[in-house]
Amino acid sequence: MARLGFSTVLVCVSVMCAILGVVDSQPKVNPLVVSQQFLWESKRYTYRIPVITQTPGGALIALAEGRKYNSGDTGSKVVEIRRSTNLGSTWSPPVTILTDTQFKKGVNLGTVIVSNDTGVIFMWFEHCMDEQHACDRSTPFLMNSTDDGLTWNKPRDMSGVVGGAKKFVTGPGLGIQKKLLPYKGRLITCGHGDHLSDGVFCVVSDDNGASWRMAGEMQSIPFGRKKLDGDFNPDESQIVELPDGSLMVNMRNQLHYHCRCRAVMRSTDGGETFPLRQLYMDDTLVDSAVQASMLFHRGVLFFANPASPTTREDFKLRWSLDNGTTWPGLKTLWTKSAGYSCMTVHDSVDGAFLFILYEKGTTSDYQWIEVMKLSIYGHL
Repeated sequence: MARLGFSTVLVCVSVMCAILGVVDSQPKVNPLVVSQQFLWESKRYTYRIPVITQTPGGALIALAEGRKYNSGDTGSKVVEIRRSTNLGSTWSPPVTILTDTQFKKGVNLGTVIVSNDTGVIFMWFEHCMDEQHACDRSTPFLMNSTDDGLTWNKPRDMSGVVGGAKKFVTGPGLGIQKKLLPYKGRLITCGHGDHLSDGVFCVVSDDNGASWRMAGEMQSIPFGRKKLDGDFNPDESQIVELPDGSLMVNMRNQLHYHCRCRAVMRSTDGGETFPLRQLYMDDTLVDSAVQASMLFHRGVLFFANPASPTTREDFKLRWSLDNGTTWPGLKTLWTKSAGYSCMTVHDSVDGAFLFILYEKGTTSDYQWIEVMKLSIYGHL
């Protein structure tokens, strides 16, 4: 009998292990901070609501509200955009794409959605119709860019899409384009408002953004009644698609139903419905009722928020390898004041990088909006 050489045995063992699934070819997630830059500082304006995404052309765009006279959710604002074409090393000066002369009572930045089929970038926002602190009445608008975020078209009034809701504001954060069945290619984003009662509901487009309609809804409990502390009242949300084509919506648990943690809903029919049996509270994702960001990339579910049960501080990044069932990955990014955030990923020849745009400060959670670049697998 011929004797097998040591190298041959190693090859055979490696092949067998791969067949049996013993060897995991995916590198270990080990986020390493590569760089940190302030993109906005609250001086002339108070800057809030960071949104970041990769464009179809491979650039990065970052957006934020500039609140002119106060730090509240209503009042005169501008929306500014910055752009990077070198993996976040440098950024263009801020460019104003929405002004308070266009929308006098203030706008609230919503979600950005990239259509990889057409290369169009969509941006949802709301225009407040009253001057109350809560912006109790608003009109949703949609605008888009066909040149990789360099210019933007005239905003479209989308109030007819949301069934006459007095208020509907998406995200804030990112909408998605589905990559898998069902409804492969669908554009979808979710927002909170009062379509039937306070809650989260989603709008979809199956024709690359030419038309939109309402889809599934996650209603508050009790339905149609004034809410009290401890009731289920989902608020700001972020949607992702999982490897089986299902959708996960991670939501701000506004009135601390069950816990000071995040509420999660699932849909298996492309966002058409969100059955109540799919609702659960993720006790690991500790939260004080604030916006958070979530992103799915190559088998890894990332989540970032101020991870305190009572205050907006202690900004952490978590990651899960089993679609959010467990969260073994944890990295503290900032221990002091922090607020809203948004994440995107850029795959390049230089590696896979996670970009987190978030509010931070030492005396408040919106002194600066910083972009943090991390190497997902710890490579420089």
